Amino acid sequence: KGARTPVFSAGPGGSLRVDDSAYSASFDANGFAYTPAGASHPVALSLASIGRGALGQAVEPSAWSSHRGGAERPVAPGVTERVTTGASALEWDLVLHSAPSGTGDFRAVADIAGVDGSPTEVHTATGPVWQLAMAGGGTVRLDRIVVHDATGATLYRALPRVEHGRVVLDVPGSVLARATYPLTIDPTVSSPTTVGGGFNPAVAFDGTNYLVVWEEGS
Repeated sequence: KGARTPVFSAGPGGSLRVDDSAYSASFDANGFAYTPAGASHPVALSLASIGRGALGQAVEPSAWSSHRGGAERPVAPGVTERVTTGASALEWDLVLHSAPSGTGDFRAVADIAGVDGSPTEVHTATGPVWQLAMAGGGTVRLDRIVVHDATGATLYRALPRVEHGRVVLDVPGSVLARATYPLTIDPTVSSPTTVGGGFNPAVAFDGTNYLVVWEEGS
């Protein structure tokens, strides 16, 4: 997930855009859109509601601003939505600056557009992810929720729910109760990367590192 320093361009109405060799991303009042290289249509995520227990509320987002290798905006009192650009992925964060009001679990719901069909669970070297077919071809992956607090401790990991055109991020109330704030809820949006283009591939693993080799024609 390594962060880097992107070059943003500003558009109308406080919108932002960043272009990279692996993808492009745009940020506007609706949310953000991610287009992997070679894709004809983006996948767009628009935060719709947040809240704890029965206190769900619609978000009231402000304009995006570029900040520390990404873009961020306030979406509710004490809550910031932040997207950090990586080498081939977007790290999507919700930052809770203090414990949310109410009791029970915290839930954030975002509308997702630009995908077709149901997600498929794929197991990778770092754990399970959701893989979704993109409208117009290609695939996009949505990684696990990783929740960490101000001490740097990872308090919770789980796949989000993807259903009925929405992504649902749930954090148990027990996690909120033991956290040191601010608390960051952190899934990642990416596209699978193909390594190599040859034949006769082979993989070696020493318990820590992988080595991938293949043959290519001259």
